Amino acid sequence: MARGPATHLPQRPSRVPVPLYIAALTSRTVRTAAEIGDGLMPVFWSPARVQRSLQWCARGRDKAGQTRQLDVTLGIPTFIGEDLEKQRSIARQNLALYTYFPFFQRLFRASGFATEAEQMENGAGAAALSDDLLDSFSLIGPFQRCERKLDEFREAGVDLPILMPPIGVEGARAVIEVFSADAAGVRGAPLPSPERTAV
Repeated sequence: MARGPATHLPQRPSRVPVPLYIAALTSRTVRTAAEIGDGLMPVFWSPARVQRSLQWCARGRDKAGQTRQLDVTLGIPTFIGEDLEKQRSIARQNLALYTYFPFFQRLFRASGFATEAEQMENGAGAAALSDDLLDSFSLIGPFQRCERKLDEFREAGVDLPILMPPIGVEGARAVIEVFSADAAGVRGAPLPSPERTAV
């Protein structure tokens, strides 16, 4: 047996219960997450898929006898700027990698984008990310447009939107600044206090 210093950090029990949030995308994994978890963490879901997932969540909760509501988060790619086409181009550059993974190809097919999924399977990469597909699961373009889409996600059942900014410091800063300004009332009516948004 090899000898040497311990490579793990000492663990101490938490003084408060630590909520368990589980990343899940398919109906089966969502049901399982709802059975054993406190929250759900999907990504690349449209508002329609969020609504559909609530049925899967309910089945999982019922099976486990859970009465407390599951907290539904959602990772939402966010590309804010006045030039819509420029932001779509940035989105394609940022998200092209995901098109090569069969798991996400199946997700997009199940979400109603069979043509795009087939293009991904054939190696089209960023070119397979059509405007409609990007618009279904992302916030893209001018702030007001993004705000309307964010409202759609909330109305569909998302409790905590998690905004995913473009790669790089500047992109992240732009997303933080524009939503911080809105929450402070600088860009108009402030967001209602019970609502949560994470970046």
